[in-house]
Amino acid sequence: MFIIVYPIFFYSYFSSFSLFTAQKDNILKSSLKYSILYKPSLNLYLNLKEFTPSNQNVNTINNFNPFLEIEDSITRNKLQEFIIIKKNNISQNKLQNGIISETNINQNSNNIILSSGKSNKRYYNVKKTPKSPKVYKILNLDKLDKKNLLIRQTEEIVQSTPVFYNGNIIFPTNRNSIISYNLSEDKINFIKKFPAPPARRGLVIENSGGTSSLYFNVGEFIVSINTETGKFNRNFGTSGFAKIGVGYTNPMINGDDIITSIVNPSSSVVSLNKFTGKINWKTDLRDISYNDGAAPWSGFTVHDSLVYVSTGNPRPALYGASRIGKNRYSNSVIALNVKNGKIIWDFQETSHGLWDFDISSTPLIHENKLIIPTKKGNLLTLDPLTGDFLGEYNMQRAPASDVPGEITSEYQINVTKPEPFLDLLDNDDIRVDLNLERYSFGFYEPPSLKKTTILFGLHGGSTWPGASINEATNQILLTSNRIPWKLRLYLQSNFLPKKKEYNETYNLYSNKCASCHGPKRNGNYETIGEKEINYVPSLVGTKYTSADYVMNSRENFLELHYFDISYEELNELKNYFEEIDKELLIKDKIYLRSLWSMFLDKNDLPITKPPYGEIVSYNLNTFDISWRTAIGSYSELEEDVDTGQMIHGGLVSTSNKIVYLTGTPDKHLRAYNVETGKLIWEYEMLNAGSSPPLIFHKNSRAYIAVMATGGKFFGYDKSPNLMYIFEI
Repeated sequence: MFIIVYPIFFYSYFSSFSLFTAQKDNILKSSLKYSILYKPSLNLYLNLKEFTPSNQNVNTINNFNPFLEIEDSITRNKLQEFIIIKKNNISQNKLQNGIISETNINQNSNNIILSSGKSNKRYYNVKKTPKSPKVYKILNLDKLDKKNLLIRQTEEIVQSTPVFYNGNIIFPTNRNSIISYNLSEDKINFIKKFPAPPARRGLVIENSGGTSSLYFNVGEFIVSINTETGKFNRNFGTSGFAKIGVGYTNPMINGDDIITSIVNPSSSVVSLNKFTGKINWKTDLRDISYNDGAAPWSGFTVHDSLVYVSTGNPRPALYGASRIGKNRYSNSVIALNVKNGKIIWDFQETSHGLWDFDISSTPLIHENKLIIPTKKGNLLTLDPLTGDFLGEYNMQRAPASDVPGEITSEYQINVTKPEPFLDLLDNDDIRVDLNLERYSFGFYEPPSLKKTTILFGLHGGSTWPGASINEATNQILLTSNRIPWKLRLYLQSNFLPKKKEYNETYNLYSNKCASCHGPKRNGNYETIGEKEINYVPSLVGTKYTSADYVMNSRENFLELHYFDISYEELNELKNYFEEIDKELLIKDKIYLRSLWSMFLDKNDLPITKPPYGEIVSYNLNTFDISWRTAIGSYSELEEDVDTGQMIHGGLVSTSNKIVYLTGTPDKHLRAYNVETGKLIWEYEMLNAGSSPPLIFHKNSRAYIAVMATGGKFFGYDKSPNLMYIFEI
């Protein structure tokens, strides 16, 4: 017998790279936790709670019960179609004791540097006359941050904008590191490695009292580092780490406090002391009707005495029988008291969400208005103190669901002013030959087991990179995706009961059907980069799904299959499936699942007409759309104008009236005239931009930095991993 001894490695906070191992922890336990040379400890490591992503779009929902009540669409359709909403004067009682009179806000101070720019507006002063940018430097992140065999690395795309401080550019990598790089000397000041991605969507620097500190979220912690030396601030939390929960957003400094948000184990906004890491308050953003979702994952803004945060969809995402009601605080904009975390007001765009219509952009304050672009294509404009809607909207009757147990909202908000920047998908948008009877679409059309739902907006409209407010021209500029998505509900089971009386029918299924639909009838729902690459429908619960349409007609069956089958054989299969399903339902062994994916044609192009990705500009004096420009093009469509491409990077604008944008699959960085939307410059990089660019000044010259690490969706490359810096 051979005995193999695996070496075990232990590194503390103060090693050359940093792991979440407090000094007081048991050394052997901590070593096992992080050693990747010992397989059992690797499995433990991969399942550690603090490193497990939350609110993922997993497709398992719950057990299926066909005997739950189904909504009556006839009764729903008898309701009044529109309810006009009159602007009301909110009583000041709503604000009583809610807003503190004094402020000590300094998040707009020049001593604070945010990834998203001053006040999150992604707007920068550039005084020089615009000229064509020229490449100043290209940093290869893979060479700067080499792989380390001792640390599992996620190698996700970098979605955080860098920060620039004292000649150094500081940024996360997709190998779980934070790097400080001196541009003038071309050298690394420090590199800090972590076992989870740091600064997922931003970081913040504060220069106070002669020292500067860098704050960002990583795993279940918020971390404080000396910006100059890279050493952890030992007085903060436990040697620089304060455990709060998993967070993705850009932290903000407010006086002596840090404001941040977490998505796991709760969906909360958190305030900590910036010196000690002690939690001041933590406010959960869910009501009692649901226990997952409403994640504040995109961003927030602190202004005067209030914190403004946007939230995501409730979970499960596409089926809500377990979370009856409006699911308050989900798909919402919420204002909290910055001193105690008390919720002052909330505005919900989508109630009882079934479409993943997160409000995923950071709320912005401008001229006493709170402005938020949304996935659904609305530009929400709210009173910052009361949450009153400053535009116009009505409540429109929404369709009923045909899924057992689902109770949809009878009405949903329909914004009419400002004009939405993304329309509803309808049959005139379809550019390919499609049997529309198999699909459903329209105003808040709910997901169904009978049909596939098609919509715009699942990943924008506007997404987490948010918007830029150009103060020189009083415009808000945003990116909008117009990619069609399909939502599926389906049934599966891990069991296949044996029935002697159906042995011949089982053989028929095995010979003719199992090679595609699988031995347990579960079908195939395979996606890569949220593109459906293999779809074979499940035959579990056929009586309750779209498969019933096929099983009831030989003609319908032959339309979708390449082999012949007799009426008798088809009927035998149908009866066989129904008998098996009866037994599975009695044993509670049929599961309801969900999936979404981009709806692309055989050439991997959207099945709808262009445009597919745009910059949209609103005049903030009138809140009218002043211009919109398609970004990039799919030449395969042979259109006379640019078709646009999906955009998953972001934009910034400048005082000399230029907007820079990146994030299209064609890997371009582009510059447009803010006032006209006309393209004035473009440059093809080796990979797509993956976050909004940074504008900074060095030696009286202006530069733009772009993280180019590709995209997670189909159509994007994963490498190389680069940072481009241009002189502008």
